[in-house]
Amino acid sequence: MAGYLCRPSACLPRIWVPGITKDSICYGLAVNRAVSGSAPTIIKTIPALGNHEKHILRDVDVRGHVFDLDGTLVDTMPIHYKAWQTACTEFGLQLSVQKFLSLAGISAEESVRMVFTEQKNHKPSEDYVKSLVEAKGAHMMQLEATQHPQAIECVLDIARKAVERGEPVGCATASDRKSAEMHIEAAGIQELLSTLVCIEDVPPGRGKPCPDAFLLAAAQLGVKPEFCRAYEDGEAGMQAAVAAGMHLIDVRKLPGYPTLLQ
Repeated sequence: MAGYLCRPSACLPRIWVPGITKDSICYGLAVNRAVSGSAPTIIKTIPALGNHEKHILRDVDVRGHVFDLDGTLVDTMPIHYKAWQTACTEFGLQLSVQKFLSLAGISAEESVRMVFTEQKNHKPSEDYVKSLVEAKGAHMMQLEATQHPQAIECVLDIARKAVERGEPVGCATASDRKSAEMHIEAAGIQELLSTLVCIEDVPPGRGKPCPDAFLLAAAQLGVKPEFCRAYEDGEAGMQAAVAAGMHLIDVRKLPGYPTLLQ
């Protein structure tokens, strides 16, 4: 039988999603086929951001929750910004807070390509992209040796209450698995998560704002996307959640949400 062997987390077993292949996700076939048994839904476009609230779930209709990680569950944004700013300066680029925030949820490699092209008016070489991303990672490791990002309590409270009600909670992040698992463990929230989808789990070029990570997380939770709430702080992630057909919650509007570099 055709299927896709998914790895929710290093501490969880791989699960088999029947009838789905990584290529089919790449071409936009919704993963809810694995849950509903229905014909796959082809996602042709990503909705504009002006209609975040097109799909609203009543509390009684919610069956699952999918959270972003950086800036949503864990307050990693200040150290991410410091690491990115230092690396960009070393490689001849500038990175303002506003630009950094606009890239939230976008993969590291694609972020470099976007910033470089915008400032240099041509595309960077892949060697340049790889080197800058590696430099950012090195700076991040140095910062994390002395600074441990904390969980964002106003968001974490939602996840805790969902688990108490018996509603499964997952995470869909643009971070690599090593970094994501380290932050999750440091924040002490690993017991809340039933699944973790990272950038390695989706096909190349299908990170946020494409819906693949959210769709895959829903499949691993065993919940149809239309019965999931998605929690995001970044514009690309919000686009991805809306494209996945989930009820989007913008965590930046929650009381008590931290402000970058406050």
